[in-house]
Amino acid sequence: MFTTSQLTKIQTVLSTETRKDGGRNNLFINAENVIAKMKAQNGRIKRVNGAFKTVMNGSKGEVYTVTLHASGSLSCGCKFFETNRDRQSKGCKHTIALVKTLAKA
Repeated sequence: MFTTSQLTKIQTVLSTETRKDGGRNNLFINAENVIAKMKAQNGRIKRVNGAFKTVMNGSKGEVYTVTLHASGSLSCGCKFFETNRDRQSKGCKHTIALVKTLAKA
């Protein structure tokens, strides 16, 4: 179902939920809200050319395409992801929500 790279990315992202001080990473807390919203809107994750894609609605009506590519890389159209992707391997709350949902599948 998943490529080796996708499995590695899922494990890597999930391993960042707990901070070094033992607290929970805020992006994961916010991702729970995104997952709940996605479920309420009957959001679906589709497999396209080996990638897992979904569309998520932002808090201000924005629409983001969120993808876990076959290569294991993540992408999201939100501003946070675009401005922080080089220094945050886990991405944004939308990519975390996608990864957490896939991990439960």
